[in-house]
Amino acid sequence: MKRYLMLVLVLLLAGMSVAQEKAAAEPAPPPDPAMEAWVKAGLPGEAHKLMAKHVGEWNAEVKLWMAPGAEPMVSKGRGTNTLIFGGRYLESRFKSEFMGETFEGIGYMGYDNVRKRFVNFWIDSSSTWFMLSEGTADRDGKTWRSSGEVSDPMTGKMKPYHDETVFESADRVVSRSFEKGPDGKEFVSMEIAYTRVK
Repeated sequence: MKRYLMLVLVLLLAGMSVAQEKAAAEPAPPPDPAMEAWVKAGLPGEAHKLMAKHVGEWNAEVKLWMAPGAEPMVSKGRGTNTLIFGGRYLESRFKSEFMGETFEGIGYMGYDNVRKRFVNFWIDSSSTWFMLSEGTADRDGKTWRSSGEVSDPMTGKMKPYHDETVFESADRVVSRSFEKGPDGKEFVSMEIAYTRVK
């Protein structure tokens, strides 16, 4: 009986060895180009690492101009920026007091590897519309520029705008929004100066 079991074991091991040699001799199946493209497009890269500059807690001073030449409305706020989904997106949460009311907003930034563009999405407690914009950053991530359109309650149409965000230092960031006034000339409609909380 022992000899029989030993013989079965030897035959099994020999069969496994032959199967392994056969598998090693056969060429591997060619890579699937579609799968490779999807995987590559879904991996965070150098552009995503730039978003880490925004991570942290920030105090903010907000200035809002309703028209060119008007006195700005000023408020204070606080923002929290966090990377999510393995560094693929930056989640921004902002809270302040504005005109005696609590203001809250949530935004997401990502980098589309296919289109080679940063994409921004924003919603807040003072509106019912979505703000979508897209743009680029300098190679060192010190200056970010984006543009988009937003609903204009005064006209009922979409209104173009663009933003410029400058990292003056690792702990101070100034973001400005630009739009056109009634005369067609561009003016700064909002400025947010962020100071990192340490």
